[in-house]
Amino acid sequence: MNAYRLFLGRSPENEQAIERHIGPHSTIWSLIRDIQNSPEAKRYRVWVASGDVSRYKSKVDISVTPQEFARMMSHVEKVWTDYGKNDPYYSVLSNPKYHSEGMNHAQREEFYATGKRDIEFLHLLFERNGIPFPKRPSICELGCGLGRVSEHLAKLASRFTGIDISATHLEHARSRVSADNASFVHLGDYLKSTETFDLFFSVITLQHNPPPVMAHLLDAFLGRINPGGFACFQIPCHIYDYNFTAKSYLAGKHKADFMEMHALPQRHVFPILEKHGLKPVEVFVDAHIGPAGHSYEFFARKA
Repeated sequence: MNAYRLFLGRSPENEQAIERHIGPHSTIWSLIRDIQNSPEAKRYRVWVASGDVSRYKSKVDISVTPQEFARMMSHVEKVWTDYGKNDPYYSVLSNPKYHSEGMNHAQREEFYATGKRDIEFLHLLFERNGIPFPKRPSICELGCGLGRVSEHLAKLASRFTGIDISATHLEHARSRVSADNASFVHLGDYLKSTETFDLFFSVITLQHNPPPVMAHLLDAFLGRINPGGFACFQIPCHIYDYNFTAKSYLAGKHKADFMEMHALPQRHVFPILEKHGLKPVEVFVDAHIGPAGHSYEFFARKA
């Protein structure tokens, strides 16, 4: 009865329901795990967390001077270039088995195979919204990393461009993806170009940049989408107990010489979409940052 109230937020339906739960279990811990992992318990946790988010207060200021912005970009580039040298696979998927030390060929192939899930998810977005997936679109991936998703995206594209701020990650991506239609470009060089594309894709990348950088990159890349094109990107919009100003960040708050996590509230995201003529098709919570806060997938189309 206490497990019901703790994990489901309610009392048992009746004595028969209690007996059905107890029956298959030989220990109290087995029973607790069964209730805690039930679909109803998971939905209950989402409901409780959603109430927290609806009442949160945070200050995220994206105003920044050119000098402050340059310092942020330089810091991000150094951190991720070092990751590319020292622990590239773990920097993309933070699972201990992907630490470079001790990784074998089979583990590397397993790492790259995970990119297929992102492609399946991308197709699902189009399918469930009744939109045909574009035939051979030009695709741009921001945060291509080691080419984990890139090698699968390139198979869908007439032209694929992978962008990353880390030169060392790009070296790995180029050696992995040899398709004639694929190219990999450093972020700084790409921002100087005028290339446009039909589909913008970015997952588990923007979250590692300070909010002013997130906003700047969204503005730069969403502005390059061709008419009728699409954007699919992931970004945290709420992190518990998170506030941000350029001054506090550059003084050391939330700033680290390892993987950082940042949030850009939706009030900053939607004006950028509107500025570039992108209409949201779907916006929903995903699980990319775990219990640290709430990450969202944005799926939008340009008129």
